[in-house]
Amino acid sequence: MAPRGARSARRDSSGAEDFRTLPTVAKLAVVCAAALVFALGYARWYAAAVVTTPVRPGLESMESNLDPETAARLMQVVAAERDRLGVPSLQVAVILPDGAWWTGSVGWADPRARRAANVRDRYYVGSVTKLYTSAVILKLAEAGRLSLDDPVSRFIPETPNGDRITIRHLLNHTSGLYNYTESVSFLAKTVLFRKRWTADEVWQIVADHPPYFEPGARHFYSNGNYHLLGMIAERAGGRPFSELLKEHVLSPLGLTNTFFAPQEPAPTGTVRGYDVSLFGLGRLGIKKDMEGLRDSFESASFTAGGITASALDVARFTRALFHGDLLSAESKEAMTRFVEAPDEDVPAQTGYGLGVRRLELGGVTFIGHTGIFPGFSNISMYAPDTGHVVTVLSNLSAVEVTRVVEAVLTELHVLGS
Repeated sequence: MAPRGARSARRDSSGAEDFRTLPTVAKLAVVCAAALVFALGYARWYAAAVVTTPVRPGLESMESNLDPETAARLMQVVAAERDRLGVPSLQVAVILPDGAWWTGSVGWADPRARRAANVRDRYYVGSVTKLYTSAVILKLAEAGRLSLDDPVSRFIPETPNGDRITIRHLLNHTSGLYNYTESVSFLAKTVLFRKRWTADEVWQIVADHPPYFEPGARHFYSNGNYHLLGMIAERAGGRPFSELLKEHVLSPLGLTNTFFAPQEPAPTGTVRGYDVSLFGLGRLGIKKDMEGLRDSFESASFTAGGITASALDVARFTRALFHGDLLSAESKEAMTRFVEAPDEDVPAQTGYGLGVRRLELGGVTFIGHTGIFPGFSNISMYAPDTGHVVTVLSNLSAVEVTRVVEAVLTELHVLGS
């Protein structure tokens, strides 16, 4: 009697031989059947895909206290950028140095339902959340609840290298801690099984991986840093992060259209996010509906990317952070002390502070943050030399939103044409 493995190998071999001996027509039928199975599987996966269509005239939404002519020109720029990028929708806010403001949106908040976007809608802001997390940490430091030079082990004893990694290392991404969004296991559980994560579960992924390098050796952008900062904030502040965010940031600034999605009920008015499909078909206008994965990704994002907000709320926060009195002068100085931080994903970046990217766009220096959440691409920037703030939110992954910032500021004659 042949061993079981040998019989199995013989069956596999004979199966291959059987296919080779089939008539050409039969082979073609088998190949076509396999292709059909693949196509049906692909169609099922992308069953919610949509084709971005032009927005009917009159569906733009705008609010402003600028003069009507300038407001209309900005709306035209945003509409043109939406068409150029092929995104379902864009929502943009601008605050001028004197505090005058404009916000506008164009496109579809929900393309399937043909619901047009408006300026009160909320988008997942992705890593723009890091600005908010940093602000909460700095407010806790001002209150004496922690110090930026505290070792992380004071709050999370099980952290790898925790006795040598400081809170400051986490804030400027020089800790060396693992970036959990690079984990294949994490992505599989999130995308395939739509797992809703707890903060401890995500943190365990970080803790189970050895650090990339010694604390302070260099800059490496890791979402693990900001996930840990949220846990530290909750332990130092004694409350959920959503409550700390309201107390230290949202309530003082009167921001009522900003929410910490992982810990708050989802309010109505959050737009539907989309991703470009496989094989580059996104360039043809086909987008993958990410609604079914929203719950999984927002729980995994936590304080690294879990905030939803309108563009005007984000712009007002950004201005208050860098131009207002939300933080003390000492905190703002610490926040804008930049380390060398080359980033292939953000070529315009020239440095990274405490939750702050420094970018060079059109010869002008900007500080703020970019943000990608599956189905969304965003940016919020402040120009220290001119006092302008521009926030751009979109409901499509991996959009070149910096180009929208440049287009808006060119229209305002801040950047050269």
